[in-house]
Amino acid sequence: MEFVRIKAHIIPAAGQLPNFKRDALEARNVLRSDGVIIDPTDVDHGTYLQHNQLHILSDDPEEHQRRLDLTHALTKDMGATLGIMGKLRADHPRLQQLSTATLARLSDEGGLLMVGSSANLTGQGQKYRVEDIEPEVLEAVDLVVDYGLQKWQLYRKPGSSFDFYNMKLLRVGANYEVFRERMQKWAGMVLPEDPEHKTNGVKPVGISINA
Repeated sequence: MEFVRIKAHIIPAAGQLPNFKRDALEARNVLRSDGVIIDPTDVDHGTYLQHNQLHILSDDPEEHQRRLDLTHALTKDMGATLGIMGKLRADHPRLQQLSTATLARLSDEGGLLMVGSSANLTGQGQKYRVEDIEPEVLEAVDLVVDYGLQKWQLYRKPGSSFDFYNMKLLRVGANYEVFRERMQKWAGMVLPEDPEHKTNGVKPVGISINA
């Protein structure tokens, strides 16, 4: 493995365990000082609350609720990572208040507007550990939150995405084979198989290591 020399400050320090509250506070302080950070996130963006408030999943109220219940089961109940698309509820008060001017003033309670992007060069794919991030990217930041190798790293791809308004698959990504099986079981919808991660009954056997 080729290790990259990083100029940015790295947390947690060597020998320290991750501490979300401590590390988040340090990251926030860097951001408030107009700094740039790299921190680990899951492969999806947004919150279920935003999805619930802003998305129309069907023009029929009963079908909308059925699909909403399905997305809740898939993500909140089963903990799946999934990008959910839908028709925008343009009349929602949150959107009615938005304009170019107000968007420029959006901030959290502390007056901080945060804008994020993937920590990689365009077209170079997801990075699941700090050592794999391009040197050009690492050199551009002030703080790196390094929690080691992240989940879904075996996929080496972004998250799966599905349009629940048009009931259309948009992207085959991480954890897709689980989403595909559950959509068939719970929604009666047959989606194409991911050729890289088939679930055709092959039963892998764990490896025992004798110390």
